[in-house]
Amino acid sequence: MLSFDDVIRLELGYYTWKDQKIVICGFLIRHPEGPLLMDTGITAVDAETEAEYHPVGRSLEEALRGHGVEPGEVRMVVNCHLHADHCGANLLFPGVPIVVQAAEREAAREPGYTTPGLLDFDGANLQLIEGEVELLPGIRALPTPGHTPGHQSLAVATVQGTVVLGGQAFNSISEFAQAWFARRLATSGEEPGLDYPPWLDRIQQLDPRRVLLAHDLAIWEAATP
Repeated sequence: MLSFDDVIRLELGYYTWKDQKIVICGFLIRHPEGPLLMDTGITAVDAETEAEYHPVGRSLEEALRGHGVEPGEVRMVVNCHLHADHCGANLLFPGVPIVVQAAEREAAREPGYTTPGLLDFDGANLQLIEGEVELLPGIRALPTPGHTPGHQSLAVATVQGTVVLGGQAFNSISEFAQAWFARRLATSGEEPGLDYPPWLDRIQQLDPRRVLLAHDLAIWEAATP
């Protein structure tokens, strides 16, 4: 079975929003059936995105090799959603299954949704799923819509408990923690004081020990029982 150490955060660059530098992270999962990669960072973007966000990307190949993985060894790619800072290096993986929710692929057909060429490149092997699906033993895709219509997260079973890779389901760990607390209040009959997404019920069923996000270097950990 996997451990916490088999779920590796990759820093793949940053962008600027309201004068704040926002980190861009992907995740490498060392699975017995081969490495799985969640999100691929950012590469070339259109002029409008460049002018608004000033993205700075880090080589995904370099990030993978820093952990002893060659790009050609990646067994599967999962995009939490299809904005350019999450699927920017998809084209490094011709023939490799790239898993997205069908609702996300439909949303990405809208002009300006993502950078052209990131989805329909030569050899693209886009695998569309609907709802919750076990992708590999111990790794489940979970629909977590909100930031986009087809946003998804991953739940990874480890010996220490479930790790949730939440992508951009929340922008920050503090936002997740506030929503988690609001849900706990609501389910105990108290006034939550804050709306929370209904899919948190499913996350709670998985009893996560850790939650990591794409745009925050902090880690949420469950309180010790």
